[in-house]
Amino acid sequence: MGYGLMVWIVDGDRIRKLVGSHDQDTLKALTSGRWKRECQHFNNEFVDDINDQKLTLERAITDIVMGTLPPKSFDHSSDAFVYAYAYLKLCEMYAVDTPSNHYWVPINFAFINQIQAIYDRAGISRGLVEDLAMGGALLSNLPHWSDFPLVGYLEWKEIAQIISELHKVDIDKLVEGHDSWTQGALREVYKWYMAFERLSGTAGERNWTLVGAYY
Repeated sequence: MGYGLMVWIVDGDRIRKLVGSHDQDTLKALTSGRWKRECQHFNNEFVDDINDQKLTLERAITDIVMGTLPPKSFDHSSDAFVYAYAYLKLCEMYAVDTPSNHYWVPINFAFINQIQAIYDRAGISRGLVEDLAMGGALLSNLPHWSDFPLVGYLEWKEIAQIISELHKVDIDKLVEGHDSWTQGALREVYKWYMAFERLSGTAGERNWTLVGAYY
């Protein structure tokens, strides 16, 4: 399948407050249905990459929710990446919306830079794509990991600035002269931010964020 960029609109405060919350609804969701299946799929896919065979995606999510994260000595260990995927699974579980990323799978990282450069030339002052793949996690107390997934996020104030600038961009002119895949990716990015504006404007929520991950 290859690497891709995934994006979620989330309530940033809700995700942050999950740490040490002992939230039983979250823990119960891991025991059946979709989330159990997806956790099992992850465990099977990465079984050869995880040294501690007791460390599953469910356990990492549970550690976040129960506030029992590993000590600092675990940082940059070969298994630390599991907690990054646990964080992303929580973002997915509690996403307000999951915008379409059809033109972002499969891609290489150079494609992210390419789309970013096109928007840069159009006058967008922030990394509306790059910051979603390399800006760090909402949860600052996660174990630090050394490789994939690459994660990022943008806060409401930053997104509001991007949206204001995007309203000055003629998307039809922006895509002219590019191949169909690049055109599709440019339009999808535009739609991510318009969807955020529509949803957050309706709810009046200023704690919403855009979370992204490249893996």
